[in-house]
Amino acid sequence: MIKGTNRNEFILDDNFNYLLDDEGNPILDDYAWEDLTDEIFEEFREHIGKSYVVTSKNHGWNSAVVKGKFELNDTSDIFKWFPDTDWNVVIKKRTNAKNTYHFKISEHDGTSNYKIVFKRED
Repeated sequence: MIKGTNRNEFILDDNFNYLLDDEGNPILDDYAWEDLTDEIFEEFREHIGKSYVVTSKNHGWNSAVVKGKFELNDTSDIFKWFPDTDWNVVIKKRTNAKNTYHFKISEHDGTSNYKIVFKRED
């Protein structure tokens, strides 16, 4: 499902990619953050109460290998491990793995890729 009806609106496709204008800039409006958090809520609410593991082989300016475990108590918790700076994000859900997501976060130190895996319910 694509949200929005014109080039002045914030638009995400099914993989949460920002649609871009002719110059390659994300299409945003005054409600961009609200739209993003609504989309995050819809996608991740089924995982509330679950733990998840975040891994990256190119985290930050020094491309560090990182691994961390978190608990999703609220869908906004998905942002707790994001860099403390301005960033852009692309989120893709693995179609063949219900609990696996890939995040590509770009910020002033470069672009980092993360794999997020939610613990399966027993």
